[in-house]
Amino acid sequence: MARPTTDRAGAPVVTRLAPTECLALLERARVGRVALTIDAMPNVRSVVFALVDRSIVLRVAPGSRLHRAATGAVVAFQCDHYDDVGREGWSVVAQGMGHEVADPATLQVCHQLPLDPWSEPPLEDRFLQIPIVVLSGEHVLWPDAAPTGGAGPAGVTATTSPLPPPS
Repeated sequence: MARPTTDRAGAPVVTRLAPTECLALLERARVGRVALTIDAMPNVRSVVFALVDRSIVLRVAPGSRLHRAATGAVVAFQCDHYDDVGREGWSVVAQGMGHEVADPATLQVCHQLPLDPWSEPPLEDRFLQIPIVVLSGEHVLWPDAAPTGGAGPAGVTATTSPLPPPS
């Protein structure tokens, strides 16, 4: 890990992660988010994924909006974890160009991956591969002196009241 950074007492301590640390965290995780453009609008989709040879691999339904929008497009992938008890977490962001897996040997590997569908299982399996071109990550530790009793990162307190309707 790189040297931690903080600018004031009580602020979270943020440590930049080395690429090898980012890859190790991605290898342990199973759920992340793909950020891409769908119909000219920014969109984020939760996905089940696996890391294979420095590539993010997703199971997609043929012709789905995710499949169409990510194939041949530059996308971002983000994965994170937050531990309430330890008051620490990490986030990793990867970027690359999505493409459908067509190579028979790679497809055979993909069929063996634990890629349960996020929604209704597709009738036919297709796999999207995002070779990682840009990779970054950080570890964040919130000091023990930070407020407790429902307060999360940056002192944000959860509420049970519903959001007001849009105006």
